[in-house]
Amino acid sequence: MLILGLDAASDRNKFGYAVGTLNGSKIELVDAGLLGGPSRTAELAREIGAAAKSTRVLVAVDAPLGWPNAMSSVVTHRAGERIASTKDEMFRRLTDRRLRTEAGGKHQPLEIGADKIARAAHEALTVIDELRAGSGLDLPMVWEPTFVGNGLIEVYPAATLRACGVSPKKYKDKDAAEVRLGLANSLMAQIDGLGRICGGSSDAFDAALCLVAAADFLLGRCQPPAPGEMDLAMKESWIWVRTRD
Repeated sequence: MLILGLDAASDRNKFGYAVGTLNGSKIELVDAGLLGGPSRTAELAREIGAAAKSTRVLVAVDAPLGWPNAMSSVVTHRAGERIASTKDEMFRRLTDRRLRTEAGGKHQPLEIGADKIARAAHEALTVIDELRAGSGLDLPMVWEPTFVGNGLIEVYPAATLRACGVSPKKYKDKDAAEVRLGLANSLMAQIDGLGRICGGSSDAFDAALCLVAAADFLLGRCQPPAPGEMDLAMKESWIWVRTRD
């Protein structure tokens, strides 16, 4: 099983990627870095395209892959008129609200309807489109660990760390290599090779954490949308976070 983790940013010089394989219940980190120019994206596209000939491929993205459904009302809104949707409905997706509620406020993803994360999300969707074109893979959103072929999911590393019993604080700071090394040691049961990249970019490190989140999805450790929520989740996307061992 090949997994590509992407830590999205509006600037590709800060857009992290990580490649790993899932063997049993553990990730082996193969490569990690920053996308930079278009050539690296093209190389990754060829890599996942070649891998898909012999194994399943999953792309796990740390960025919102959809917008709140209530934002569709903006299309017909006229200046000065009241907006019927609540602020939470307008700026937070169902998956964002659910994470915040179930974790007692500890998980609070940035609001794609209000924050600059929307620019990173836009770039993530552009990168995904380039990966599709360069690999020949359709990379559809997938909703079951048993999906066939190749697929795409949304993840949230900070929530994954908390679900693993690890604090996500301060590991992204410029001089936080020792903090990241501590995280790597705490996650040794989930991923091999993470310690090698602790002294580099925190964006590449985050992309590697996307691999851990992807493994949780593949191992059936995450809570899917309820049957009555699936249509909305398929429009807005869904953050896959470990809820059980």
